[in-house]
Amino acid sequence: MTIELNNNVYTDGGNDTETTPVVLVHGFPVDHRMWDECAAALRDQAVKQGVKPFAIWAPDMPGAGEGPIPSDEDSGGKDADGAFPYGLDRMAALALCDTKADADSADMRLKRVAIATDCETTGTHEPVMGFAVPSEADSTVKQSDAYCRQFETWINEQPADGIAWRERMAAGRPDLNDVLPNINVPVAVICGDKDPSSPPAVMKPVADAMTKTDVTMTVIDDCGHFSAYEHPDQVAAALLELVKRVG
Repeated sequence: MTIELNNNVYTDGGNDTETTPVVLVHGFPVDHRMWDECAAALRDQAVKQGVKPFAIWAPDMPGAGEGPIPSDEDSGGKDADGAFPYGLDRMAALALCDTKADADSADMRLKRVAIATDCETTGTHEPVMGFAVPSEADSTVKQSDAYCRQFETWINEQPADGIAWRERMAAGRPDLNDVLPNINVPVAVICGDKDPSSPPAVMKPVADAMTKTDVTMTVIDDCGHFSAYEHPDQVAAALLELVKRVG
């Protein structure tokens, strides 16, 4: 059983069936629109460098944007504490941009489930508004008024029940560190130096663990958790290099 995703096509890749599509998976708690500028930069850079056209897709994850919210049954059922332990397995998606392989701590798992319950019962978005509120330690872009306004708008446009589903899915994520050494396809690891949750100190061990493949790691200066939004040109350049390696 799988979960339905709402796919958004930036480019269809033309008629060439030999190229590999680039699938851009957005972060929490927004939707595919965080990739708009990066997808455009990736397309333009590919054209300038004479790279064979390839498809660029950006699905809305379940409960995000226009993505349908799966039922508990379709999500694989809930654990006793309300997390979805099989939710991630039912989505055919892997992101190594501003992410991690670790499962949540027990405290973080409880926090996510509590946020999910709050969003479901009250319809509020307030528990996740911290993504739109900067601190002095955040990147220049995140501290800008434009960033705050944009992310506040995007978060408020998400269905509260969708935010809840995504929190339950994240709470139920297994630890995937034991999978990393078995990956044998080209990989690009991308992160910002000011990302509070997946900085280089978290992502470099992820890159180092993939010993059976060719991994490139890109650390973007003055960049937070949403690197594709904050520095779309640099993320696009790293993705294009991956496309060329795969090709």
